[in-house]
Amino acid sequence: MQKDDDLELTTLNGVSGQVQLERVRWRLKDKTVWRDIWPVIDSPAGTKPEEVPILNDVKALTWRFWKADWQSKWTDTAHQPDGVELLLTMENGDTWRWVFTTPGDIPDAPASAPAPVAAPAQETPAQPQPVPNPAGEIK
Repeated sequence: MQKDDDLELTTLNGVSGQVQLERVRWRLKDKTVWRDIWPVIDSPAGTKPEEVPILNDVKALTWRFWKADWQSKWTDTAHQPDGVELLLTMENGDTWRWVFTTPGDIPDAPASAPAPVAAPAQETPAQPQPVPNPAGEIK
């Protein structure tokens, strides 16, 4: 969800080898970029996120979204953009730009095609390998 310069989304976060969904919001307030993190993705209304300052001396923060062309707003909650651009303008005039790709819309699997089930791997005992001797004969 995008509101003003804020961008709130649910994303995958990999911490200590575990991947989990995470609800985050990126925002600019008082020349600081903040990353707000909720304790769970479906927190009750009124639950306050953990607010983490990321970067100071930021003059402007701008988001754009790619879906066949760049768009300044993303309001289609039923679909994902194919890419997201973050543009930061610093107080000293520098501009920083990041472009992220997303998985886009994930197609639905056909209902008639069950997911394949992997067969357990068959363990094959190690077999001795022939070793040539210096004369070229195999022992």
